[in-house]
Amino acid sequence: MHADQTCLHVKVSSNSWTVELLVEAINNGWRDANGIISKQTIEAKIVPVLNEKLGCKKIEDHVKNHMKTLKGRFQSICQLFRHSSGVSWDHVTKKLTASDEREKKKEMEKKEEEKNNNVWDAIKEIPNLDAPSHYKAVALVQKLGMKKEFLKMTPEEHSEWIKYNME
Repeated sequence: MHADQTCLHVKVSSNSWTVELLVEAINNGWRDANGIISKQTIEAKIVPVLNEKLGCKKIEDHVKNHMKTLKGRFQSICQLFRHSSGVSWDHVTKKLTASDEREKKKEMEKKEEEKNNNVWDAIKEIPNLDAPSHYKAVALVQKLGMKKEFLKMTPEEHSEWIKYNME
């Protein structure tokens, strides 16, 4: 095993052991009244076990830093599930899944965005323009870099703008 692989193995082992030890600490009631595991408890009961299991020299700061990281990840996951994001855990596949409603909403938003960004559709809706005028109008909008402004216009304004610029 290369040195990088050894470090990765120790890091993965460290992460899983730290989580297991923290769960054990909570289950054993090693927290104070505020729900915090004290520095003394970490130094006396968690760090020695980590160092023994991993064959390294972890200190209390390593464990506290890891606890902080885990807390942040946990809060992010809770927020994801709490705010009815349409994401849930599938116990059968053991994966995160998105609801059909969420997928339908995303698809509708995508279609609406495409519709709103489609100059060609906007030009085709203009009455009294023949096919060559449609092509010239699209080329003109692109040439002038007016896509965003053009799409903000009403159909009547589209017609007037094209007539004005194609004279």
